[in-house]
Amino acid sequence: MGEQPITVHHVRAGARTHRIVQVPQRPGRLALRDEQHWLTLYADRAGLARLVAAWSLAARSPHSLLHLPLRGHPLPDGPSHAPMYPGGHPVLDLVLAHHSLQFRPSAWKDLRSRLGPGRPQRAATPAADFPAGPRFADRFPHPDFRDHLHFALAAATLFVTASAPAFRDSGTALHTLLTQAPAAHHHDLAHPSPRHKCTDLTTAPTRFPTPHTAAVPSLLHVQYCPDWTYA
Repeated sequence: MGEQPITVHHVRAGARTHRIVQVPQRPGRLALRDEQHWLTLYADRAGLARLVAAWSLAARSPHSLLHLPLRGHPLPDGPSHAPMYPGGHPVLDLVLAHHSLQFRPSAWKDLRSRLGPGRPQRAATPAADFPAGPRFADRFPHPDFRDHLHFALAAATLFVTASAPAFRDSGTALHTLLTQAPAAHHHDLAHPSPRHKCTDLTTAPTRFPTPHTAAVPSLLHVQYCPDWTYA
């Protein structure tokens, strides 16, 4: 994957200064949609490469918030551009955060509004960051397993919070999609009803909402859309 251009911001909030790393909006196309019962992240090839790089940066940056500003991005042809439920948002931003930051998503709206031009930098994202295959598949259902992804929604943003091993493990699924989906899509073009190429990232075992907590989807469906058309 090599080096990636990033923009680094430092925003002070109270006694704490937050380091926010923004991943550029190009090359490629990415769009994140709240489907109410799950979330769908659409990506073409270059966009998927950018997403994989962001996952690598999240695993390597325990003291930073990784921000992908996606709210203004158009959805592929096919999905509705209207919210799926009252008060919902048709498209979302994405923030990746190490769990040790203990960042409150409710604080994001204020931080985002105070982002300035930032400082351009470059960051290494080696392909070796991701193991040959998911390492935690056998341990995932065990009650003592802790390296889960955790999802939260606030300020039209999906927050994915995890440990570095969890980011590397889930990033492996994204990296596999990136390396296999383009060739598989080309091969399937001859099929009368080709299936779309995708992978699913899931959270910790479901916790049912209470009157004081909102239901948050537990599944992020990442779909490869090379022609930016839903299939």
